[in-house]
Amino acid sequence: MTTNLAECINGVLKGSRALPITAIVRTTYYRLNSWFVDHRDEAINMIKAGHTYCEELTNVIKENQRQSTCQLVRSFSRETGVAEVEVASRSAARHSRVYTVKLAENWCDCGEFQSLRLPCSHAIATCSTLNLDCGQFISPIYRLGNILKVYEIYFQSIGNEEYWKRTGRPKTKRIHNEMDEVQSQRIKKCGWCRTEGHNKKNCPFRMREVGESSRQPGNNE
Repeated sequence: MTTNLAECINGVLKGSRALPITAIVRTTYYRLNSWFVDHRDEAINMIKAGHTYCEELTNVIKENQRQSTCQLVRSFSRETGVAEVEVASRSAARHSRVYTVKLAENWCDCGEFQSLRLPCSHAIATCSTLNLDCGQFISPIYRLGNILKVYEIYFQSIGNEEYWKRTGRPKTKRIHNEMDEVQSQRIKKCGWCRTEGHNKKNCPFRMREVGESSRQPGNNE
């Protein structure tokens, strides 16, 4: 979220940027395939082991729970989950910080709750005070089942290069609609007089004008 996208791409293609364009495409394709295979297998194995979330997310939640144990919560509304959470400063020279939490809106002053779509330490402290399960505020996008959907598509084999060069235009598989029928039924008109039944080359009106212009005085000199 903080690194320039071009730098990320350069890091991915490091070592292959000097290759010919075909080799770069092949290398990128194979690298993406290996990542998809690894992430797909990892998600499948964790689901079989009974996990709901990936290991990285579980560690984040555990760290937020650890930080929430030393926070003071003042509840204002149990129905909407509005509370103030006071966090003591680590430095004696600084005052403690106070954060407003709104569980019903998945919102906290720190911004982490709404941006990452998972409860921050302040939201977890509020849930603990209100005897609520903080897991209900974790977005479903983090579930392993949804992560598996991202990587469940299988890449196709590229094949030998001699199969890449195909002659002729491939047949379209697009489903035709009313617009295609209108275009196929459109009657062609002459580009000179806009009359149906002939074209610009054999237009009688154009030939007539050419003949008349050739009979004008001075044209036979």
